[in-house]
Amino acid sequence: PTPAPLPVHRPPTPMSPALVCHRGLWHEPREKNTLAAFQAAVSHGYGVELDVRMRRGQVVVAHHPAETPKAPTLGEALDAMAEQATRDGWTPRLIVDVKEAAAQIPTARVLRSTPWSDGREPPHLVLRSDAPAVPGLPEALTPKVAFTEARSWPDREAFRQPEGHRIAYGDAFFSGPTDWRSQACVETLVAEGFYPILTSDEVYGRRPRIREQASNWQSAYAIVTDLPDAYRRVFEAGHRRGPDGPTAPHRRV
Repeated sequence: PTPAPLPVHRPPTPMSPALVCHRGLWHEPREKNTLAAFQAAVSHGYGVELDVRMRRGQVVVAHHPAETPKAPTLGEALDAMAEQATRDGWTPRLIVDVKEAAAQIPTARVLRSTPWSDGREPPHLVLRSDAPAVPGLPEALTPKVAFTEARSWPDREAFRQPEGHRIAYGDAFFSGPTDWRSQACVETLVAEGFYPILTSDEVYGRRPRIREQASNWQSAYAIVTDLPDAYRRVFEAGHRRGPDGPTAPHRRV
């Protein structure tokens, strides 16, 4: 089947992937996964990736269990982003990394009543390989929310979503005989009708390879990164040069 359209985002140029801020747009580590970081990402034209866990019956934005006592709820985070997005007139790309199975259905229920539930820019739940989809999750999500189980490429069955949203989510921890984040593998996934979301190396504490990865991932659906401004500069510079020499600068939206 033909994948459903996933149209609404603000790429640095018309032909480049959406840039998604890993835990928001931050400058100091203590700013990660905060309401201010999420609003800053949206105001700069970026999407947001965040982590969720459960705390006393509520879905909260936290990467580690130790962070949950002071963490904002997912509802608070969505409200903060929606407020900024309404002022700016666009819907940012949203990726929710669900860190525990108990949070899957509650997270889906929170997302169903948000500005993202209209389906123009469906949020994507990323389910960890150690917490696969629980019974009832597809029904809880509704057709407006996509989900991905993070497994090693080329396990195509892992990339299954309702309504044809075929998101292939890859991070640096995937193992296998080949690097599926390479340009060849990304282009193969795109040719097969998938929407690859790639995680940049600096997210895992590795040396940033912005130019190399920007070149390899031009056909990706989105890039999750701690350095969105750096990626934007590379994509905008490449767009201005163009394949046959300099072109007019792309209007920043």
